[in-house]
Amino acid sequence: MARELVSLGHEVFIVAANNSHLRTSQPQQSRQLVSEKIDGINYMFLPSFPSSKSIFTRLLNMLTFVIMLARYQKHIQNITRPDYVIEATTYIAPFLISYRIAKNSKAKVIYEVRDLWPASPIEISGRSRFNPIFFIIGLLQKYTLKNADCVISTLKYADEYFTTNVIKPKLFAHIQNGISIRQYSGSFMKKSFYYDEVAQIKEKYDGCIGYTGGLGAANGLDVLLGSADELEKHNLAIIIFGKGTNREKYLSYQKPNVYIFDAIPKEEIIQVSKLFDLGFVGGVNRKVHRYGVSANKIFDMMASKVPVLFCYNTQDSFIEDAQCGIIINDPTSDRVAEEIITFFKMPKTERKAMGVNGYRTALEKYEYATLTRKLLNAIRVIQ
Repeated sequence: MARELVSLGHEVFIVAANNSHLRTSQPQQSRQLVSEKIDGINYMFLPSFPSSKSIFTRLLNMLTFVIMLARYQKHIQNITRPDYVIEATTYIAPFLISYRIAKNSKAKVIYEVRDLWPASPIEISGRSRFNPIFFIIGLLQKYTLKNADCVISTLKYADEYFTTNVIKPKLFAHIQNGISIRQYSGSFMKKSFYYDEVAQIKEKYDGCIGYTGGLGAANGLDVLLGSADELEKHNLAIIIFGKGTNREKYLSYQKPNVYIFDAIPKEEIIQVSKLFDLGFVGGVNRKVHRYGVSANKIFDMMASKVPVLFCYNTQDSFIEDAQCGIIINDPTSDRVAEEIITFFKMPKTERKAMGVNGYRTALEKYEYATLTRKLLNAIRVIQ
């Protein structure tokens, strides 16, 4: 989206920590702010504590980022002189500083919602609602919603949650995740080390169900792996790429038709995904999902012309509207196996049509050029 904004003549600054467990490689490490310009985008990397899978190191990473953001606040606002400040961290605390930067610059401040606090961690991770951290985050969230000029979210019905449970935002806009079509061109895609191995696996079976993403409890893989025995009877394979807290648990399944590989870069995921006959996207069945779902892997599958097995209980009907997959609102292993087997009994032409539908919808509605215009239209009406 930043590239699209630059192409439209806007100047974009991204302020980020110089360490993140989500990156495959880190920027230049320094104890001072480091500025870089990449693809026309200005980056400011703030020194931060190295982050890993450990909750403790992630908390230290978040804390040091907030401290460094406060330390460099005046420098950032003097260099950027923003018209709009978009706070897009996964946690809320940096908004306190982003808000000050915006007000000191007479700019508008936009808050991007990633998770619905505290509902997401309580329902998905099973943590207690009486956790003092959730109480603090709840106060921060109320302050954020009250002071943000606009709230944007990939979750289509997030405004319903906030209006009912916290406070109604001044202005709300739904901006979905999406695709950059350049990433699906031959110049961007890179042949994966695993490509030939996956191609050979595919030749052994009558069909394969693929997954690329996190291997955590929230990703719903237990129901997919629970269907492996039944799928084996129909000569169907499950192929998984990813890393996460449940990786060792899933490796211990040791089913002959289940193949689990390491996580691979985006440019390799795109090419490998094209080998899948059906792409799995799922999560644990929780009420919070009714407000919307927006996993990047959905759009990878759509852009790769792969039908989607969508296992979420949500009122967001974009898979149904696109007619690009199978929807299971209340997934169980038996139900997943049944739907997958039914899918592979369909004529190949019908299955291929699902994939084409997804591809066309992704280009029409979820390409970042389109989403960027939608963002600009939303924030231009801020008074």
